[in-house]
Amino acid sequence: MKSLFAAAALALSLQSSISAPQTPLAPPPVVIENTVPNNMAADMPEGANVIVYRYYAEPTAWAATVKIDGEKLAAIGNKKWTAVKLEPGTYGFRTSWPIFSGQSGGRHQLTVEEDETYFLEIRGVSRSDGTYITTGSGIGEYTGPSPYERVAGCCSFKEPRF
Repeated sequence: MKSLFAAAALALSLQSSISAPQTPLAPPPVVIENTVPNNMAADMPEGANVIVYRYYAEPTAWAATVKIDGEKLAAIGNKKWTAVKLEPGTYGFRTSWPIFSGQSGGRHQLTVEEDETYFLEIRGVSRSDGTYITTGSGIGEYTGPSPYERVAGCCSFKEPRF
């Protein structure tokens, strides 16, 4: 019986001398770098922070002209992109189309902040089913997943005018 009590006392003393199990350390946060893919890096103007692209917008036969505060940036056809460096501030983007396209263009106001990159997508639809004609276009900020990969996977570079 003494040996049973001695074993229990030893177990209690060992248990109290062992510290409580520590909470395992959380894994380090995963940092997903938003890096420019190689097929875009060669064309990217130095310091560019606004990328304008046209993944697919109807009508496909014409390019949409993009202006920033009234100054022409580029005429962007389907599957094209361009980029520009803008200082922090608020800018008005406007798209216009040739008159024969049937599109009225679009507007977007963008506030550029230091050390941020923005992706603006030109959108458009122009269809007819023989009875009705559907048209509409615009320009807006793309905030979905993998913006660099979206542009790099679809589009080729178009030199900006400024």
